[in-house]
Amino acid sequence: QLRASFPEDQMFSEELPEGDGPIEVVSRFGWVLDPIDGTNNFALGIPYCAIALALIEDGEPVYGVVYDLARRVLMHGGPGYGMHDGERETRVSTATPNIETLVGFHSPSNKSLMPAADAVLSHFKIRGLGSATLHLAYVAAGMFGGAVDFNVKIWDLAAAIPLCRAAGGQVRAPVGPVADLGKQAVLADPAGATVGVWEEGTFPGFTVLDEPGAPSWFEIHTRQFAPTVAYYRDVFGLGTEVIGDSDEFRYTTLLGPDGSQVAGIMDASSWPEQGSIGTWTIYWEVEDIQASAATVERLGGTVVHAPQDTPYGWMATVADPAGAEFRLRTGPA
Repeated sequence: QLRASFPEDQMFSEELPEGDGPIEVVSRFGWVLDPIDGTNNFALGIPYCAIALALIEDGEPVYGVVYDLARRVLMHGGPGYGMHDGERETRVSTATPNIETLVGFHSPSNKSLMPAADAVLSHFKIRGLGSATLHLAYVAAGMFGGAVDFNVKIWDLAAAIPLCRAAGGQVRAPVGPVADLGKQAVLADPAGATVGVWEEGTFPGFTVLDEPGAPSWFEIHTRQFAPTVAYYRDVFGLGTEVIGDSDEFRYTTLLGPDGSQVAGIMDASSWPEQGSIGTWTIYWEVEDIQASAATVERLGGTVVHAPQDTPYGWMATVADPAGAEFRLRTGPA
């Protein structure tokens, strides 16, 4: 029925035949179906299983529908639409995580991830339902304080992700290997900004900086300035240098082990509610900022702030066709 009603949309499901690699998203809208999440439970007569359907837009889950067979409850929602657990609208728990917090959990099949799993086991009360969909959906319903699942596919989570986000929750990626290239994780700072972390394997990460076509600076504008500075200083063992400390301009740079500046944090507590506040921004070095801004527009992007001359060189804020903002910079002559 979905295919008949939306013939231009893509359809994804656990039941599709496995191919040689990921399926490319080529349509604006698509649907991800898991007819039974918790298959082993279902086969054994254990009630913790779910039917999950997600609507995705440009590859991102935006609305989810989950039927909880254990409770006989239909859960549905997405950002901008609220999260509904049956007839009641719910929010994630706002309690500070502690040893009594219930966390939905599935142990990793990759035993190299056991240290991360042990950290969860030693700090929280664990509930293993055998359904990643229900783990995350129960976070959205306020029944669980969190969920950690290591062995998941997109159909296991697609429907529950928008439920969780609609209820005020966040979905992040835990530490995990990327073949032999290294290990990665996605963290959130106290203000909710996302930052990726990379541990070198055969791939070292950034090897070129401050050259045309390469990153030249990283910066975040935050409304929680002091906690954010302390977070990055303490988590990553970085030094700090105060560049400005007035109400008009409060800015601190983070320093690497050799004392070099690696990133900047700006106080945006008095700024309007707009733009890229609360997110990390990357500056790309370019030879000709005017020509690069014109190329952005020619390729379907947007020039958010036109190039302007500053003490740190020419700068511009642009966005790609999907709306993701980044900055261009041509350093001082």
